[in-house]
Amino acid sequence: MALDISSLNIPSHSGIYIMKDGKNGILYIGKAKNLKNRVRSYFVKNQNYKTQKLVEKIRDIEFVLTDNEEEAFLLESNMIKRYRPPYNIELKDQQRYTYLRITNEEFPRLMVARRTRTGEFLGKGHVYGPFTHGSSKMLSIGLLRKTFKIRICKRLPKEACLEYHLGNCEAPCQFKDAQKKYPNTFQSLNLFSKEDEDWEILLKN
Repeated sequence: MALDISSLNIPSHSGIYIMKDGKNGILYIGKAKNLKNRVRSYFVKNQNYKTQKLVEKIRDIEFVLTDNEEEAFLLESNMIKRYRPPYNIELKDQQRYTYLRITNEEFPRLMVARRTRTGEFLGKGHVYGPFTHGSSKMLSIGLLRKTFKIRICKRLPKEACLEYHLGNCEAPCQFKDAQKKYPNTFQSLNLFSKEDEDWEILLKN
């Protein structure tokens, strides 16, 4: 028997909604600026096939309120990655959120973190994020690389490349002084990365 939406007390507030089946399994997780308006929209006529099948299986909906819409975005992303609900498989949240990765190479690089369809991050290293403003992520990555003089080469060359001559890298591939200083570079970057507001400012610009 389908859920009677009128029996729910749905808040008119920002937050996430968690749709569950009869066995308390999570079917779908979504976010909304106004939960009441968003959740009720699932139960109107003329929905697409996927939404119709989802609604047929819903037996309960839980709500988690947030202070604002942006907080709801982040909570939704984290919850989806944690529980991987079957009806969220086509939610391409990696296009809306930016993640940064520091590789675990001898002389690490800073990169945009890539993800598989199942949400797993590709490559080894430490991932920072999510950040909600990802439209200028490549520009932001470039700014961080130049500021901290982080190498961008996939493989260390035998001699300093153009990036060194442009002043964007200290060439740990060739110079021993640069090799000694490089760990300090990433210590500074790690300290900087703990300040989420600093990351967000760069990613908004």
